[in-house]
Amino acid sequence: ILNLTEDKNDQVRSCAVAALGNIQPQVAQSIQPYLVKALQDTDMRVRANAVEALEKLNLRETAANIQPFIECADNRLRANAIKALLNFKVSAANQAIRKMMKDTNLKHRRSGLWVLKQAQSLLNIPQILKNKNAESVHAARPILEK
Repeated sequence: ILNLTEDKNDQVRSCAVAALGNIQPQVAQSIQPYLVKALQDTDMRVRANAVEALEKLNLRETAANIQPFIECADNRLRANAIKALLNFKVSAANQAIRKMMKDTNLKHRRSGLWVLKQAQSLLNIPQILKNKNAESVHAARPILEK
């Protein structure tokens, strides 16, 4: 699988990187360099899958590598980065999810809702509900008030 992370086909790379997120935690450290390298891939799916894999493997020491993606123009990569950083308890993620919920791009707000649903136990919910974007708050309320 490691060799496939550098395949010419972006779909093959994407699948290989995603598969690495499902390996045994005991070998996580040995594949970390492959996942960190995948964060620089030209394909956004590969990058997003690398963030997801790093989070699944709880490789908290890679938070600094993930953090630049909280401002990414790709909604999936941005959402994955914020979710991972929330899980890793990086304080910048709290502001990042609030900012994502205010984004003018609907795709980003929808991805923000996905983050809220996935990580609601990690968030400061009352602060998010103070968001001035009424549409985002209305959509988030059923998820957050369960």
